Amino acid sequence: MLEGGLRELNEETGLKFSPTEYTANILCLWENVYPIMLGFGEPKSHILVVYYHVRSRCTADELRSKMTINPEEVESYVWIPPYVMAELFKPCKTESYPLKQYISINGKIVEEDFKYLNMFNRHAWTSGKAYSGVQCSLLKWYDEYSSRKINNNIFNFSKI
Repeated sequence: MLEGGLRELNEETGLKFSPTEYTANILCLWENVYPIMLGFGEPKSHILVVYYHVRSRCTADELRSKMTINPEEVESYVWIPPYVMAELFKPCKTESYPLKQYISINGKIVEEDFKYLNMFNRHAWTSGKAYSGVQCSLLKWYDEYSSRKINNNIFNFSKI
């Protein structure tokens, strides 16, 4: 499965890694059924999504410089640094950081401001219950990131 995910990453972003350039682990699995309730009818689709955390030896800037987005495959993307992720876990808006979102419009990538605090349901994020696979994977990634930083005495979650 990881090979398939890395192949998709390459097709969509142009990023390609040799086996010595990354480490990877499964963050979480997300089951998705449509319709979401039997009251809406028999399931028409049922999938299991595997979310990976792939750590590259490259910096974010190095990765961005290597990216060549395929506008046929990618509608938009945004780089979200850990300090911005921390804002999603706070019950009240405290900080807003300028981020750029890159959107595919008519085959070209266009840069726009990204209003991340409007994108996510803050109550759902701070309640501890995942409401989507993306949210579940980001929560797992952030848990892993914060515990690694705390264990290395680099990051103190209580200061966020």
